[in-house]
Amino acid sequence: MNSPLIQRSRAEVERSSALVLLDSAKRDRTITRNTLALLMGQQEASFKLDKKAFFALSKPDVAATDDKLKNNPDLLKLNSSLEQSKARLDLEKANAVPDPGSVRVWH
Repeated sequence: MNSPLIQRSRAEVERSSALVLLDSAKRDRTITRNTLALLMGQQEASFKLDKKAFFALSKPDVAATDDKLKNNPDLLKLNSSLEQSKARLDLEKANAVPDPGSVRVWH
C-alpha cells in the first residue's frame, strides 16, 4: 500500500528536479544570448538564430568592420598607449646620442 505513495513521491521529486534544471538552462540561454548580442554590437538579444547560417559562408563586410574598429574604445586606448611608447622610445634614442656642441674637451 505504501509502494504507490513512495513511487508518487519519487516522481514528484524527479519532476521538481527537472523543473529546476529547465529553469537553470533557460537562464543560461538568456545570459548566453545577451553575451552574443553584446559581441555583435547589439544592446539586447532581439534576434533569432538560424541553424543553417552556421554552415553558410559569406564574405565579411570589411568596410563596416573597419568603421566599428576605428571607434572601438579598447583599440583607441591601445593606439594612444602605443603612440606614447613610441614617443618615449624616440626620446631615449635621442638622449643616447651625445650632443657634440655640449661636449667639453679638456687639454
